[in-house]
Amino acid sequence: MSVLLVAMAAAAAFGGDLSHSVAVNHGAVKATAVYVAEPALSTRNIGLSAGTRPSSMRCLWTAEIGVTRHLQGENTMASRSLASDKVISGSRPGRCSDATRAINAEVASRTPEIKTYLAEVAAQDSQVLHQELDALKLASVD
Repeated sequence: MSVLLVAMAAAAAFGGDLSHSVAVNHGAVKATAVYVAEPALSTRNIGLSAGTRPSSMRCLWTAEIGVTRHLQGENTMASRSLASDKVISGSRPGRCSDATRAINAEVASRTPEIKTYLAEVAAQDSQVLHQELDALKLASVD
């Protein structure tokens, strides 16, 4: 459970609830799969700022949206990182170190888009999730 809380706290740094929950009923197994988006932000300064001349500094930023699935059930608790192909990018005037708050706000403004992506990932992951639940059921019988 603490891994889920840490992941949700990291997502909250970008200003919103970046998670999607799915109730899973697989035979006798009842569980909840929580898909959490974890934006990994990278920045790069371009341009220059030379003394008294006007600055041409810009910050290019990219947020790669990683997704982790946390499975919580009566006797089951597992986490799995899923492949990420969602990237959000942009640019801001000035140095990246001065634009961190604005970049986080811009990523947060895209929360509806990220939540839609999480729902798509959950739908694509459904078959794999059920296969993993089968494997967990077999492992608990042994």
